[in-house]
Amino acid sequence: MGIWDQLNTRTLFGSEKATAQEVNRQEKDIHLQEKNRSLLADVNLINKALMRDGSPIPATGKVEKIQSSDSGTKTPGFNPNPGEVWELFGFGIIDMAGRSGSVTHDVMLYDGTNYSYIALEAASSNSFPIGQGSTGGTTYPFAIVDENLTVVYTATGTFTTSDLTFTAVRVR
Repeated sequence: MGIWDQLNTRTLFGSEKATAQEVNRQEKDIHLQEKNRSLLADVNLINKALMRDGSPIPATGKVEKIQSSDSGTKTPGFNPNPGEVWELFGFGIIDMAGRSGSVTHDVMLYDGTNYSYIALEAASSNSFPIGQGSTGGTTYPFAIVDENLTVVYTATGTFTTSDLTFTAVRVR
């Protein structure tokens, strides 16, 4: 059974739209071989039609929030579904309650074994964008994540709750 036969009941949009998992299931056993040129062209066409070519997919943008209520605790948040890839940006602390003094904010990615920093910032403010200071000014972090990565937020200091928000747009 070919890739088209296995997706022929699915659509490009709406409730019957082909999911990332369904497309990945059809592509996973295709080898990069000369004899598969036609099949690889079909895979490319399907991915472009479903807007799975690395460009932002319309109507997928959303704002995610991770709330910390325990100083120093790593709080897991956004983790894509299998087959999905998301670009994340616009990280900021949207609200803090009960803050006293400076609070350190760590935003990391976790792959189940290791952590990697997206941003680290200490501030004495209840609401601010998270930026990385550099010689040329402030740069704002972004990340690209798939199902193997989870965004983790840690706030360390005196506070009741701290809300990290960021924008997520699906690109595959």
